[in-house]
Amino acid sequence: MTVKELQHLAAAMAHEVRNPLNSMAIHVELLEGRLRKEGAGPELLKSLTVMAQEIDRVDKILEQYLVYAGPSEAARTPVLAKALLAAVMERVEAAAKERGVVVEIEADGTDGDEKWTVDIDALTEALVAVTQNAVQVSTRGGQVLIGARTDADSEQVEVTITDGAEPIAPADAGRVFQFGSKRSAGQVGLTVAKQIVKGHGGSITVRPQAAGNVFTIRLPLEIEL
Repeated sequence: MTVKELQHLAAAMAHEVRNPLNSMAIHVELLEGRLRKEGAGPELLKSLTVMAQEIDRVDKILEQYLVYAGPSEAARTPVLAKALLAAVMERVEAAAKERGVVVEIEADGTDGDEKWTVDIDALTEALVAVTQNAVQVSTRGGQVLIGARTDADSEQVEVTITDGAEPIAPADAGRVFQFGSKRSAGQVGLTVAKQIVKGHGGSITVRPQAAGNVFTIRLPLEIEL
């Protein structure tokens, strides 16, 4: 079976899973309405609310997978580096505040005024996924650093995301991007991020350090200075 055929099969399976999910969501809503009329207690109603939220979460995961499972060729558009990184910061701000984690941008080697020619939506999703993961695994009160370095000579951009979590064992570094890995807590975020980066012809790696881990994304880009 070819890679393309596997992609089609995976997409078909995702669609099949969404059908019963939609049915479950409808029946949970109907059940909640009936129980409210019958004066059900708050604990039972809360359980139904949690069920509905979990169904919605799984549905969003599948939607994300259907949109970004690839890799596919990136549709590139020029975007200011600082604008893209600002969009990432905005997306992770609420989760970081809830976790008590500080997220900062350290633009080492780039002033942010360069234009990176990338698939803006897809790359934003990839950076958000890696940054959100860093926020989730960092210790409360910790710090997540986003670094960006532009190398005009080699036409490459390097983005690093450093978390404040326990260092990953070197033997496990390659498995953090696999769906269902302990590191990603069952989310598809890191898996999808890797696919998006591959779609840009780039690479993503993780390296443990003394305190935390550094995720490095390298992309061969057409850079407008």
